[in-house]
Amino acid sequence: MESDDDELFVAALDSFEAAPGRPAGCDNAQAHGGSVTVQQPRPHPQPLRTANGAGGGVGGGGDGGGVRSLFIGKRGCGAAAQQAAQQPAPSKAAQQPAPSKAAQHPAPSKPRRLKQLFDYLLVLDIEATCDRDKAAQLLPQEIIELSCVIVDTAACSVRPGSWQCYVKPDQHPVLTEFCTELTGITQAQVDAGVPLKTALEQLDAWLREQGLIGQGKTFSPLTWRDWDLKVMMASECKWRKIEQPKYLRRWIDLSAVWFKHSTKRGNLRASVEAAGLAWQGRAHSAIDDAFNTARLAVKLMQGGLILGITGSFGNLDASGRFKQGTLLGLATAGAKGAAGSGVGGGAASGSGASGQAQGAGQLAGGPKKKRVFDDSGAWNGCCYCGARAKKRTVKRPGPNNGRDFWSCGRFTMTGGAGCDFFKFVDDVSAPPAVASGGGGRQRRR
Repeated sequence: MESDDDELFVAALDSFEAAPGRPAGCDNAQAHGGSVTVQQPRPHPQPLRTANGAGGGVGGGGDGGGVRSLFIGKRGCGAAAQQAAQQPAPSKAAQQPAPSKAAQHPAPSKPRRLKQLFDYLLVLDIEATCDRDKAAQLLPQEIIELSCVIVDTAACSVRPGSWQCYVKPDQHPVLTEFCTELTGITQAQVDAGVPLKTALEQLDAWLREQGLIGQGKTFSPLTWRDWDLKVMMASECKWRKIEQPKYLRRWIDLSAVWFKHSTKRGNLRASVEAAGLAWQGRAHSAIDDAFNTARLAVKLMQGGLILGITGSFGNLDASGRFKQGTLLGLATAGAKGAAGSGVGGGAASGSGASGQAQGAGQLAGGPKKKRVFDDSGAWNGCCYCGARAKKRTVKRPGPNNGRDFWSCGRFTMTGGAGCDFFKFVDDVSAPPAVASGGGGRQRRR
């Protein structure tokens, strides 16, 4: 007569035989001196499973993978066999091996680079006629080289290819020895160059070929300092009566960004080397300067900086706010309006007068003009908006080229003049060397 333990053992064995998930080839059950060895074939190497529900053991229901021998003693297996007979087959989730440490703790991903404001950066550099002695500099200066490369902000890299154009000067067609020495541009290169208007047309065509124009992409010019577009390009387009392309009327001055985030000061080459980059090419070669400027821009973007507009022409500054001069009706555009309304609207009374008659007029939409001439006609050295007038030189070709004049002390290339004061130096008496009385207090810094 069999004992209770023997009955439990047989029940467990029958349950194992009838288990639906029991693997093939498990029919070999042999008695060996009070123990049973269940041998399973090894079709594929798999991790060992435990007998308490991880598969392949007593109670069946597992996948049975791997060679596994279960020795079940007749005397000590009653409870285990009863539990195995009553326990339902484990779910698939329970059959899956425990995730490894690598899966539980994945390696930290690389820091995500911030998205830039523009799809591309048009890194541009200009070289112009020059002389060693600035006092003897022939005016006007003329552009002799215009070159650029493209930075893909998404890839954070300089795109292959570049654009370079030599421009032929016509006001002073012969380059100085110093100019050739500084820039490396030869007389033969500029003689074979094209007019500035043609160069700008060729630049526009190249940008279209590169997909920057007409493809729904956004881009901004980027220069090292704002002299290239704010001064040189703007002034020459103006006196040549060439329309400056709209996309060249705003820009990113990389030097302003660099000096804001770095304690290092210096020219382009010194800044590139201070950033840990090796200078490549010749300094003051427009194409090489543009390439090195682009490399520095990429370095800053890789460091997490977002490059945005730093300068522009028009009534909006870099941050998008209206300029104060425009709000006060002091901008040049506002002064030209005869009967406009709103910001910069009002009539420009007295704007066409000259001499002492201008001393009592009113700025368009703004405060009254300051009195700058006394009863004897002596000038106090200030302009109509109260600032100290500044002495400048006519650079436009023509009969007045090289002639000195006095104009508004608040004039800027991007914001225009604060008032319409203009006098040639030889038409007015020399102003006092040091402003006296109210004139000294009116100077703003």
